Amino acid sequence: MLFKKIMFGVIALGLLVNPSFASDEKVSVDYAGMDYFLQIAEILQADQEPPEALWEKMFQTSPYACAIQTEFSEKFFRRYYRLAFKPSEKDKLDKELEKKGFYIAYLRHMVKINDQWDLVKKRLKAMKQDGEIFEKAVERTASYLPGQAIAKYPGPHVGFLIFGPDGRGYETILIDFLFFIQNRDYAETFLAHEFHHHYESYYSVNQAGEKELVWIFDQVYKEGIADLIDKREGFYNDGVMSDTKWAGRYRELVDQAPQTLRKIDRLLAQITREPSRLTESAKAIKDLLPMSGHTVGYYMADAVLGFQGKQGIMKDFGNPYRFFRRYQKMALQPGNDHPAFSEEAMEVIRYFERKYSRTFPPRRKTSGSANLL
Repeated sequence: MLFKKIMFGVIALGLLVNPSFASDEKVSVDYAGMDYFLQIAEILQADQEPPEALWEKMFQTSPYACAIQTEFSEKFFRRYYRLAFKPSEKDKLDKELEKKGFYIAYLRHMVKINDQWDLVKKRLKAMKQDGEIFEKAVERTASYLPGQAIAKYPGPHVGFLIFGPDGRGYETILIDFLFFIQNRDYAETFLAHEFHHHYESYYSVNQAGEKELVWIFDQVYKEGIADLIDKREGFYNDGVMSDTKWAGRYRELVDQAPQTLRKIDRLLAQITREPSRLTESAKAIKDLLPMSGHTVGYYMADAVLGFQGKQGIMKDFGNPYRFFRRYQKMALQPGNDHPAFSEEAMEVIRYFERKYSRTFPPRRKTSGSANLL
């Protein structure tokens, strides 16, 4: 389904660049974070210190506000932007880049922007004028949604910023702008994956619970289905990302999913035999899941797709427990080489469905987040 115009909004500041919507079919896109980032980075590149008011305006935009509320901090952005762009910080930058740690790769990514400056500004201007990629992403995500989802529910909100070669699926879909334009051929399905999470959340049967297993079942399900949209096309065969290290590692982990599922089965069965070890077993299962459940979920979703087609995937949309049960039905078919769960493990899954599910399908959106990658 098509929408005619895209809204480019600054939700936190209440500033609208293009307020036009087509009814019921919309994506709101916030570029204000990037506008303020460019101003700050240019001041830093001149070896000056940006005014405090400018930092505050950037942090008030929806992408930066969401990033700070959920994962990062103002200190992270201030410190890394100074290191990446301010010439007088070069010695400190070199020392920092020698360190090890997850976010050092993010700092390296920021440094690369210095050599891509004109391209970043050019692409930002072009995207503000043409939102076709968002329109196409909505069309793609619709293929794995109930028929009326896009017409019935508000569209997703996308916020661009600079933080690392990554993205985040929070209430605002956070996307690093340089990562986005460097992977332009993948960007459409990348967006469609995240749009799917947005719409699926309106159908999710999960209600808030303290148990990590609630997160585990839901994460495996929703990432598995969403990965059918982008990973199936982009990571396999001659897909646009198939030659990347990311895709190669993804395929390796999908191939290892049967062994991972057998280990998960043993831990679930252990909960049935020793309920007092639920928290311990749940943590062990969470530690077993590579890529936040993406690869195990894809393995299961691909198996269900091969067994019952898209109809099987959509049958109980939004219900991760029935997804596990549908996979189990497939795995128990004669001659099937997919690992099935034990009856003890299925008992745990049925118990969690009874205890932590709302009536299916619900009518209220749930909150949640996921690492895009």
